[in-house]
Formats: sequence, C-alpha cells, structure tokens
Amino acid sequence: MNPVTLEKWEESSCESELPTFHELIAFLQRRAQLDDTKYAQSRSKPVNSSEKPSASHSRLNNRPQHLFAAASSLNSCLRCGEQHSIFSCDVFLNLSPIERFKSCKNASRCLNCLKSTHSTSKCNSGPCKKCQKKHNSLLHFDNTTEKIVSASNSSQAASTHNFLANELTSENLLSTAIVDIINNEGFVQQCRLLLDNGSQSHHLTEKVASIMNLRKRPVDITVLTLGSTSTEIRHSVSAKIPSRYNTYKENVEFLIQKELNYLFPAIKIDRESLQIPNNIFLAEPDFDKAGGIGGIIGVGLSYKLLSVGQIVPRNHPDAVLQKTQLGWIVAGKLYGIPLSKRKIVQCNIMQIQPSLDPDLTKF
Repeated sequence: MNPVTLEKWEESSCESELPTFHELIAFLQRRAQLDDTKYAQSRSKPVNSSEKPSASHSRLNNRPQHLFAAASSLNSCLRCGEQHSIFSCDVFLNLSPIERFKSCKNASRCLNCLKSTHSTSKCNSGPCKKCQKKHNSLLHFDNTTEKIVSASNSSQAASTHNFLANELTSENLLSTAIVDIINNEGFVQQCRLLLDNGSQSHHLTEKVASIMNLRKRPVDITVLTLGSTSTEIRHSVSAKIPSRYNTYKENVEFLIQKELNYLFPAIKIDRESLQIPNNIFLAEPDFDKAGGIGGIIGVGLSYKLLSVGQIVPRNHPDAVLQKTQLGWIVAGKLYGIPLSKRKIVQCNIMQIQPSLDPDLTKF
C-alpha cells in the first residue's frame, strides 16, 4: 500500500489485536470504490485545454497501480526495528501484556492506538474491547496479576507512578530452601533456611541445634543488624549440609541465635501465575506458603550455591527462577499483591562487629 492508504489502514485497524485478511480486503475494496468515485467526478468537470492536468488528476489516472503498490517507506516497528506495523510484529505479540505496556511506555507511544503522533489523552480511537477502558486490547491484562491503568502521556511521570503504585502492588519474595542437616552421629533433620547474601555469617536457631544435638563451641561474637541493633553470640556449631538435588555437600559453621522471628513470605503467593515448569526440582516446594525459618545461609555460601540456569516468569518479569546446588529457588518482585495484605517489609542485614584492639578498651 502507498503511504496515504497505509495510514488510513492503520487508523481503521488500531483497535484490533490483529486485523484479519478479510478485514484488509474489505478495506481495500472501500478505498478502491472511493477512488473510483473521485475519478468519475474529476472526469465530469470541464478541463481547459490550455491548463496542464493537476497532480491529483495524474495520480487518479494511475489509481490501480497506485493503490496496490508497495509503500516506499514505512515506520520502523518500535520493538524490533523492522519495516512493519506493530500489530504484525511477532516479537511484540509474543510479549506478555506487562512487557508490551512497558515497551510502549518507554517509546512514548499512545497506550490506546500505539501510535507516536499523539498522547493517550488526545486519542480518538475506541477503548479496549475487553474492558472498555482507554487502552489498547493488546495491553489488557486477563487476571488480577495483570491490570492496566488508563494512562496519559501528557503526564508520563505521574501515570507511571499510578500504574506501579496503585494498580500493580508487589511483593519482593526472598529465596528459601529446604535442606538436610546432618550431625556427627549421622542424624538427619530437615530445616528451612533463608538464602541471605546480606548476612556475613550463617545462623541456626537454638531450637534446631538442640533437636540435632549439635556440639556447641564457645564464641564471643557481636552481630549487628539493621538500625545498629546488636546481638551477642555465645556459641557456634558445625553441621553437614548435603543437597537433596544432587551430590553437592558442604560443611557449614553456624552461629547459634536464640530465635529468628521471620515469616517468609509475609503473605500467600499465587504460584499458578509463575507458570513453573513441571520438570524442575524446587529447593522448597512450598515456597509460596508463609512460614518460619530455622536458619540463615549467608553470603559466604549463598553465591557459591548458584548454578547456570535461570527462568524469568512471563507474568512477573522482575522475578526469577534460579538454579542452585540445592535445587531451583524463586526470588524477586511478584506483581498483583493486594495492598491490604502487604503488612511487613523484611530487610535483613547482619554484620559481624570487629573486635576492638585491647589497648583501646582501656580508654
């Protein structure tokens, strides 16, 4: 199609998810009839022989070739850069609605017709066919984890804030794993541990250490947490941690804490929205259910456990399924969490306080 006809086609089809072949043929037939009418009207008007044919009259004489000729120049696709409409871009269509929204938002496109010539607030195209709100059907979210806001490009910063803060609340999921802990006598006890690269040390609760009958060694260590709150550690224990996933095993030195009053996750997670493959071994099968922890694996081991393999959930582009020596863990930002259910934000930083020089303690 020539540029003029192409523009008319895009205007008539901007509300469709993907126009059909029959819609295209019907459109071209209407355009051909319109050109025939204009041509007939121009022929009925007398023309002065001394005047040269107008440019429009010359174009009408060539209408059959003109109408179906390939356009010499098309706008580049905002997603892949190829010369085609965004509605026929396989790369764009294969994205999740959230990713399509971000792509259009970053390219300053109208969120209703996906064009760059005007803002959403000034768009005259029809609303979404699914919910009747002012956004394109390709940006419509089918479930509670994928809601879209009617935004205006005239106030991009404000609309982006509303989209993130009001329409898509989120929960940052911390990674946990179920591990087998073995004492010197070979006794095995399963324990739920938090993988925390914000902790300089590994920790185990006094309750788990007692159940396992782990041999305690005296220590004198001060652990600083967020807000400079300090905890005095008096004992440590050693234990073996073999993987339930492969042949990996590690000897770990734990600092004994009276208790770890953490609840992960703070609310129940919709695991179905993560679309986890059935053939992967989860380090914690019940990661989506709130529960306490028996210990912490710190930065000295948490990075070492990482393996090659990562999956980004389609509906949660800021979360990951990460392969580790203990199995696959789930972590990152999960969208669609109702604001009323988000009660606690966890922030875990544990630092071992260096011992002071004996001479300084005199002052």
